[in-house]
Amino acid sequence: MGHDGDSVKAFRRQKSMLVAEVDHVEKRILAGVFADTALLLGTSLEEEIDGEPGLTSAERSVEDFFKDISQQDLGEPKDPALARLLPNAYEDEASQVEFRRLTEGDIRAAKVDRLRKWVRALQEPGEEVCVPEQEAGDWVAAMTDVRLVLATRLGIETPEDAQEIHTRTGPDGESSEEYTQFALSQIYSALTWLQESLLTALMRAT
Repeated sequence: MGHDGDSVKAFRRQKSMLVAEVDHVEKRILAGVFADTALLLGTSLEEEIDGEPGLTSAERSVEDFFKDISQQDLGEPKDPALARLLPNAYEDEASQVEFRRLTEGDIRAAKVDRLRKWVRALQEPGEEVCVPEQEAGDWVAAMTDVRLVLATRLGIETPEDAQEIHTRTGPDGESSEEYTQFALSQIYSALTWLQESLLTALMRAT
């Protein structure tokens, strides 16, 4: 998944919007990843994804990789990716359960609302992705959540791990799991570059 070539072009300011160019294939892949993160948080955005038939094998393997999502209790999430999105606020278990009871629904809803902005923008026709300058903080936060999930799935814990991901040129082997890991690493690198591009455009706009 290219991130600095012809298929994706960096965000630029266009009146009150920050605009990037992303081709339709990569828009569909990215929309799926943002929707999958919302699903991880317990909300399906499937009805907002265009019914374009036939996911590619890469898209299907990435989608399946997200679906460890059943989290009904108010303890620390068992899925490590979800735990990154909804970290503990207290060490004391009783305080933590009460904190989650009072806040977790709102936190999940706020995160899903931010992810929904991306899903809808990526569903727009054409190759432009338009971010309202005044809402850019929400869009950056949604990208951070998706990158946290991907980083957890990829085992990224240090800057060196991230650098290794960014320099991958192919799967480590021929298994479907290794192919999926490579696909995820490509998406992670693309999102990292795109987020940096958005932040740069935002700083130039202010």
